[in-house]
Amino acid sequence: KHQLRPQFWRTAPSPTGATQEERVKKAVAALLPHVEAARALGSPFGLYNHGGWGGEPENLVAVCAYLRQHHSASHVGIVYNLHHGHSHVDRFAQALVAMKPHLLCLNLNGMVRDGDKRDMKIQPLGQGELDLPLLRAIAESGYRGPIGIIGHTNDDVELRLRDNLDGLEWLVAQLQGKPVGPKPQPRVPLRPKTAFLLPTK
Repeated sequence: KHQLRPQFWRTAPSPTGATQEERVKKAVAALLPHVEAARALGSPFGLYNHGGWGGEPENLVAVCAYLRQHHSASHVGIVYNLHHGHSHVDRFAQALVAMKPHLLCLNLNGMVRDGDKRDMKIQPLGQGELDLPLLRAIAESGYRGPIGIIGHTNDDVELRLRDNLDGLEWLVAQLQGKPVGPKPQPRVPLRPKTAFLLPTK
């Protein structure tokens, strides 16, 4: 009605298969109805990394490339989330080079090593020891597309966003070689995420 063309983001599947080619084809088959629905609406379609085989950068690229080559799906791309990429940090710069031609959005997060295993998966920017090198890799990659910050906790989303923006400003100043003060103090206290236990029968 209003000629809006929102992006659709969908978790990339993690099919089983004896070979990489078989897995790619199975992932494509599962995604194709959604890819075609987005095409009919004139909307971009993003493969969203969320762990498993489908969350690995190399597999995201392979699935995206197959859809573009064999189904003329030029509207398909990748939405990469740092908070789902803790296992990729040591090869992030190389992975980013491969993903860059396909990236629709790159979502930032405060990153500490093994944060996904230490109840520190979601952190404000500027609070992680890996934030500056990861942002430097993004700047040096030449990526100039959309950058996202996801309000991914149950805290006050405005305060969490302000914490992220403070951290981003502090980090960017360092990338530019400007003098900076101490690390920003978050408005929302940093604390381990709450564990929810399901009742057992």
